[in-house]
Amino acid sequence: MKPDYATGDSIAAVAARISADDAVVETVSESVVIDSVNSVLRRLSVVLLAIATALLVISFVLINNTVSLAVYSRRFIIHTMKLVGATGGFIRRPFVLAGLGTGAVAAAVAIILLACIRAYASTFDAAVGTVLPWSSMVMIFVAVTFAGVLICTAASAIATNRYLRADYDDMFK
Repeated sequence: MKPDYATGDSIAAVAARISADDAVVETVSESVVIDSVNSVLRRLSVVLLAIATALLVISFVLINNTVSLAVYSRRFIIHTMKLVGATGGFIRRPFVLAGLGTGAVAAAVAIILLACIRAYASTFDAAVGTVLPWSSMVMIFVAVTFAGVLICTAASAIATNRYLRADYDDMFK
């Protein structure tokens, strides 16, 4: 059954067409069950989306705190660079590039783990390969790479900007 026809109304229409054939004695379509399953799947999708969003926020907070600590340890270097006339972009660039590299490495590790889990799971059950083909995994890999690089780069820029705007007296807090 194609996903487009996995609704109660579509199944009833298909059952009616099949019943019109003289060779068919009886058709049974469980439209109520199909609608119930679709309803549960919709609710489950919303719950999983909420969990994924919460995990994304938690990841950003943890990464931001880690990057902030790294920038905090170099806050006096940032202040010294400001004193000799370095622009904000010149000071920010190495931190943002380091965040970009960290995000790329983290994404590569995550991709390797996901690929290993997918390959290992398909050895137990061949249905994993049909439900989650490698073409879909490539889209997941691209999304993981984009999210990892974006989160780490944004956290680096935010943390660096905090110390670029800080006065000398704020460096000791």
